[in-house]
Amino acid sequence: MIRTYLKYGGAIALALIAYFLTMKLLGWHEYPALSILNGVIYGAGILKAMQVFKQGSSRFTYADGWQIGFLSGTIATLIFTGFMGFYMLELNTEFANAVLGNWGITYTNGVVVMMLSTVLMGMSTAIVLSLTFMQLLKPTLNPKGINA
Repeated sequence: MIRTYLKYGGAIALALIAYFLTMKLLGWHEYPALSILNGVIYGAGILKAMQVFKQGSSRFTYADGWQIGFLSGTIATLIFTGFMGFYMLELNTEFANAVLGNWGITYTNGVVVMMLSTVLMGMSTAIVLSLTFMQLLKPTLNPKGINA
């Protein structure tokens, strides 16, 4: 199980970093509304991790599936937050203030605010998507042949 969420968590993080760097090249990285596609990236990775684990498991429980989804998202969030911290502290020190300035918010330490929001958004996305996808993947308790 550990191998699954590390593998897919890393893949999600790499996709998030690639998406961010693509937005940077296009000059769109300072528009927070474009981060909505981060949810699609999280969703694709979490769903794939759950499906792969379910296929390889003889006994797939709701708790196992939720754990795979949540921990894959958690690993991705931690890696991506680390990357964003490095980016904001070392590569582009004005990025955090520029993003917050677009929203009319000024903080003396915008990097901390941005990193905290990255963690909160990533973790909440992982929780919601894990719970949502488990509704599709959980084993049914309905007897065969009965259609409700």
